[in-house]
Amino acid sequence: MKGINFIMKKYHEQEIETTFKELLTYIDLMENKDLIAIAKSILIDNKESFCNRSAMPDYYRDGIYEEGSHHFFKGGLLYHSLGVTKLSL
Repeated sequence: MKGINFIMKKYHEQEIETTFKELLTYIDLMENKDLIAIAKSILIDNKESFCNRSAMPDYYRDGIYEEGSHHFFKGGLLYHSLGVTKLSL
């Protein structure tokens, strides 16, 4: 096993912003206007935290992981969420 830093991949701020906006456009495709409002409110109100987290739970961050761990970089949760959203369509 090889130890890695939390930010294993460079995910630039512009990429994060673009990805966040893209995720919001998919939310707009939902049919229920109330759910659109709720989903957007949750994401926008928590944008900083959501966009700065990896897709791995917090309790894994202090350990040692193999290179390539599941979206283990700043913006990883956002990246994962967009990917899952696209797969669901």
